[in-house]
Amino acid sequence: MRALMKKEVIEALKLIGRKLNDKGIKWMVVGGTSLALQGVDVESHDIDILTDKKGAFKIAELLKEYEVGPARFKRSKLFRSYLSEFEIKGVKVEVMGDLEAKMGGKWVRVKVIPHESVEVEGVEIPVSPLREQLKAYEMLGREKDEEKIRKIREKLEKCPHESWPE
Repeated sequence: MRALMKKEVIEALKLIGRKLNDKGIKWMVVGGTSLALQGVDVESHDIDILTDKKGAFKIAELLKEYEVGPARFKRSKLFRSYLSEFEIKGVKVEVMGDLEAKMGGKWVRVKVIPHESVEVEGVEIPVSPLREQLKAYEMLGREKDEEKIRKIREKLEKCPHESWPE
């Protein structure tokens, strides 16, 4: 629900879309902002972008003026990726290239296959499909994601026509 998105998040999304679309980069918005754009009742305060390694460095180049953390390989207990950080219109933006998540003790690559896009005030924004995000949150098994899981399920129950990813 865009009503739950701060104006700054919407403005940042539009700027990102204008800079990245038609540049040959595979990218999509994931996480809370993707959920909110698709009508899930969650608040959105930041923007997470998923891409491949090549895309991470290309995006870093295209968004250089907003950079607060250069593209580099970063690892945590649950995730590892080529990460760059930006601040656009006061909004924190993280770009993750070749993201891998630790699930069941193994590193699993998160694929960048934007099946869907949402129009934000005339700018197309590729988003991760709800069913894919639901599976990811369930596999991660984090307590902090339980509310998101519940709300995604509620949304999918209201819109059962949504297809499963291929």
